[in-house]
Amino acid sequence: MIDALGILKEEKKPSWGNYDFSKPSLAVVTLGEEEPEVPGLLWTVGPHVRMETQEAGLEFSELGLVPEEPGIWIWEGTSIWHPGGFECPDDGDIELVGKFRKPTDAEWTAIHCGCCPWDDEQWKTPGEELSL
Repeated sequence: MIDALGILKEEKKPSWGNYDFSKPSLAVVTLGEEEPEVPGLLWTVGPHVRMETQEAGLEFSELGLVPEEPGIWIWEGTSIWHPGGFECPDDGDIELVGKFRKPTDAEWTAIHCGCCPWDDEQWKTPGEELSL
């Protein structure tokens, strides 16, 4: 990126510090009947799922994002940090902890229109209630 003076500036990476980690993250997850071992992640808001998929990739079975039945599901939850051993506490794991539910009417409307059902900015405002 070049600033107003024509000086090349380094682009900032997304900061997880802008997110309110006390709010549960949400994700739209699909699971087909023909290939139930291959779920899909359509959208996610909040830091928990994004941070884990950025670090670990999209291995759904390891993330805990595989619904029990085929369909379109909303996953709602948070993450828990499990530190590594005494010698390497930074080599720990993040575990996504949450539950699946059916989409609300408003979420269905957005999904059918091909849009994310939520505004990610709500996760960047501490104390603000989520409007789902």
